Amino acid sequence: MIIVTFAIVALGCVSPRTDGFDVSIREGESAKIMNVDNRAFSQAFSLENAYVRQEPSGYSIARIRIRNVWRDDISVQYKFRFFDKDDMELQLGARAWQQTIIHGGESVSLSATAPDKSVARFAVRVRRSM
Repeated sequence: MIIVTFAIVALGCVSPRTDGFDVSIREGESAKIMNVDNRAFSQAFSLENAYVRQEPSGYSIARIRIRNVWRDDISVQYKFRFFDKDDMELQLGARAWQQTIIHGGESVSLSATAPDKSVARFAVRVRRSM
């Protein structure tokens, strides 16, 4: 009985899928779409461009531009994550989800400045707004 109770509690702690996708960006490399949870949702977007640029201050800025290829508006949330040269995430969970509506056929730019000079890779999680 104790094992069953523990299993139920442990399963309750597992986070649900976020019904989205990640875009990974590293300076000097092409952006990659990764971790697609819902192929139909991810196919609603085209990645127009993405880049990382280091500012004179030593901090990097990442920007992606995505287009809603559907005719309908899509409400999305997005969140930037930051990784060091060893691909360890920095400031885990420190950033809040941002929300925007991408109108049918329109593009939006999403950007973030690294919180630390040691950031080597950015990832942007885009998910359907609940």
